[in-house]
Amino acid sequence: VKNDEITLTGIKDGGETTIAVTDAKGQRAEIKVKVGVPTVGTFVWDISSAKFDEADQYGITLLQSGLAVTQLSGDKKQQYYLLWTGGLSAGDKTGGKLYVVDSKTKDAKPIDLTSVKVSETKTAGTFYIAFSDGTKNGDVVFVK
Repeated sequence: VKNDEITLTGIKDGGETTIAVTDAKGQRAEIKVKVGVPTVGTFVWDISSAKFDEADQYGITLLQSGLAVTQLSGDKKQQYYLLWTGGLSAGDKTGGKLYVVDSKTKDAKPIDLTSVKVSETKTAGTFYIAFSDGTKNGDVVFVK
């Protein structure tokens, strides 16, 4: 909870809960939240998002300890490099960095990440990676 904003982050295969909120006057409201892990390949960083494996969209390249998300077609030539230490095994990772490169960016400066967590979902071979720089959040879903 910060100011008037409540942020929830879930790192599981989905679930549901009820959040009860009571204001200063004693008025109470309940909010039911149901979360599922997407199964379609996606990359999200802050307000930007990309889908994988569709014509004229982004492609993904897996690295030993990271990934690259690239779109070279159309006007929107852009690439994201998400890197960390510790491989693709499930768990919290260290040394996370995100680079955002586009056709106008010559030298992309790294965005230091405060958290990177790799999870393998119940669907075999489907991975979910959540990452944050402490202010902005992102996630990636892909099938290996």
